[in-house]
Amino acid sequence: MNVIQTEIEHEFLNECSEDFVGLWSLVRETQERNTSWSSEEIKNNTLFLLEKLLKEKKIVAGYPNKSEEFVPWKDSPMEIIRKIKFEWDKLGRFPDIGDIVWFTSLN
Repeated sequence: MNVIQTEIEHEFLNECSEDFVGLWSLVRETQERNTSWSSEEIKNNTLFLLEKLLKEKKIVAGYPNKSEEFVPWKDSPMEIIRKIKFEWDKLGRFPDIGDIVWFTSLN
C-alpha cells in the first residue's frame, strides 16, 4: 500500500470507530485522493482495502436496522467482498448513501 492508501485506511478506521460508515464514504475518499485512477482502479483498491480490514478483523460489514443497531453479515471476508462486488457491478455506478453495505469497527 502506498502512503495515500495508508492514510485512507487510517481515516476509515477512525470513522468506523465513531459510527457506522457506508461503503459510499470509503469510495468517495478513495476517489478524491486518487483523481487519476479509473473507476475500475477505484473499485479494485476499495475492495482490496476492505478485504484486508475484514481479514484482519478490524471492521465488520453489515447494515444498521430500524432500531439503529448494527446487524453484521455472517459471511467470510471473501464472501462479503464477492457480495459487495456483485452489488456494485449491478449498480453500474459508484455506491451512494445507503447503497450495498455499512461498516463498523471491532475495537
